[in-house]
Amino acid sequence: MKKYPQRKLVRLQNFNYNSVGYYYVTINTFNKVHHFGEISNCKMVLNKCGEIIFKHWLNIPSHYNNLDLDKFIIMPNHLHGIIIIKNSVGNRLACSAEIKRQYQLLPNIIGGFKSGVSKELNEKRYGIHFRWQKSYYDHIIRNEYSLKLIREYIRNNPLRADIEK
Repeated sequence: MKKYPQRKLVRLQNFNYNSVGYYYVTINTFNKVHHFGEISNCKMVLNKCGEIIFKHWLNIPSHYNNLDLDKFIIMPNHLHGIIIIKNSVGNRLACSAEIKRQYQLLPNIIGGFKSGVSKELNEKRYGIHFRWQKSYYDHIIRNEYSLKLIREYIRNNPLRADIEK
């Protein structure tokens, strides 16, 4: 039987992703294919696929009454965003000492977002077969200084991408 390499764990171990706080996430397209638009004159110009991403991202709070969205940017092949969990929620297992990832809020938010986007993009058939990269990057924002730096990074992302062309 063929052995597959062990997938690297990207979530912070033993951290409760239901916790109140600010979370910075980056979600990439599969193979970093540019599906969402292009950078022009240091600004991101969304195409139809990018507009769908925009709509789905802004719609996230309508599915969860305990979160808000902060700064975000959609780039040609990825999205950076800050999600704010406003009040702590349980993990659906009242007596469980272990908090399983599939019951935690942040992974559910990202999973629902990715699923909804994939479904709509593949149904609309814009001449692409759309896929996300597996998983996503997250960073728990622990203080105001870090929040300021991440907001600045998000705001300047199109400028950096245009310079790197």
